[in-house]
Amino acid sequence: MPDKTVRYASSLFRRTVELELTLSNAVETCEVHA
Repeated sequence: MPDKTVRYASSLFRRTVELELTLSNAVETCEVHA
């Protein structure tokens, strides 16, 4: 695999993880305020 592809995949993976964390935090906040 080219180095550029590895970097792109890892940054994409990291962004996906951050998005999931943000979504779960938002859900928890909504549940607290509900």
